[in-house]
Amino acid sequence: MGFAEIYRREMAVIRKAYGLVPPREIRSGEIGFKYSAHGHTVKVWTSCLRSAVEKCRRAKSSFCVDDVIVSRPAGEDMGWVLIIDSQGRAQYFARPVVRTKGFVLTLLRRTWITRWKILNRPLCPMCGSFMVICSTAYGGNYWGCYKRRAHPHGQPAFAPWDADLPPKALKFAKAWRKQYYRYLKAERKKGNDPRRASAIRTPWRSTRNPH
Repeated sequence: MGFAEIYRREMAVIRKAYGLVPPREIRSGEIGFKYSAHGHTVKVWTSCLRSAVEKCRRAKSSFCVDDVIVSRPAGEDMGWVLIIDSQGRAQYFARPVVRTKGFVLTLLRRTWITRWKILNRPLCPMCGSFMVICSTAYGGNYWGCYKRRAHPHGQPAFAPWDADLPPKALKFAKAWRKQYYRYLKAERKKGNDPRRASAIRTPWRSTRNPH
């Protein structure tokens, strides 16, 4: 899909520029990929450790990513797909993919859909500017433009998060949401109040603004 691998040196430069402090000890680099378009970048973190991949490659003449994925117990880690803006700020997190059956296929599908969104980032129907990613109080997303002075009646413009999404991609997205709502219903029936993983996960702390 045209993604480039995020290498250790690049991560070291980013950590130094932003003065990033990790939430926990980082022993080995996780393999990640990036794709940029229209002022946004999609980042994919695979949950596969680079050291595990290198060890597997050295040990076997034929390499398969499944050899790494099953090297740790299922359900212990997750793959992440997110969108950051031009200043490195996270604007959107897709629901994480737990490393269980179907992990690779689901992660690839979420990556494909998220890439499609920034490639087809909608334009404001009133001023023609790129719309920005907005969040609802319930954790949902939508596209918006708040350049009121450039709009005829001074009102913001909005577009649905799945605006013009291809039918196949929309089918995947609806199936995932249906599955998630079933999960929420079951958990609330047990008296639990689950939150999105992106809201629970301890973020990296930035101590410097290079901009």
